[in-house]
Amino acid sequence: MSHEVEQKTPKQPAPTDDFRDLCAAAAFLMGLVVMGVFVLGLCLVFRDSVDLYSSERQRVVDEIEQFRHQHGRYPKSLQEAGIVVDEALRCSEYEVAHDAFVIELTRPRFFPPGERMWIYTSKRGTWSCHSETW
Repeated sequence: MSHEVEQKTPKQPAPTDDFRDLCAAAAFLMGLVVMGVFVLGLCLVFRDSVDLYSSERQRVVDEIEQFRHQHGRYPKSLQEAGIVVDEALRCSEYEVAHDAFVIELTRPRFFPPGERMWIYTSKRGTWSCHSETW
């Protein structure tokens, strides 16, 4: 009688608790990254709906009006009145017509690419807002 020894194939070791914890941590971090990208995308899309420059625009208008009260006329340029516009904005137009002025302030927009414009007309005393996409 021959005795054959049965050879058993070694079983693959079961994943350890450390490996499971590592996978759970990686999945959690991946979820955080996906959520961060989503929130960043929302901020880029909706950032123009929040007006961050209203106080700066109003400051410029107030200084123009203050110049008029002091000198009896509107300044021919912002430089004449010593008005410096915040570097985030650009004064793309300033026109004076006797007893009124129009000023246009712009800010570049990166998504979608273009420009955000605010136009103030002193006769109406209001700002209007426009966006251009390139």
